[in-house]
Amino acid sequence: MHGTIWVYDQLKAQGKVTEDEYEMVIDELIEAVKTGKCRLPMTELIKRKRV
Repeated sequence: MHGTIWVYDQLKAQGKVTEDEYEMVIDELIEAVKTGKCRLPMTELIKRKRV
């Protein structure tokens, strides 16, 4: 079974989204978790942030 984060990881890995698009989605997912709009593992989202 795969989830939301995996789907975006695959899109990035296959070049279907750019690094900037991926970063934007991760930021939006982090914000959604913070505001209670969705439940995803914050630690996994933070791992995917660009340094």
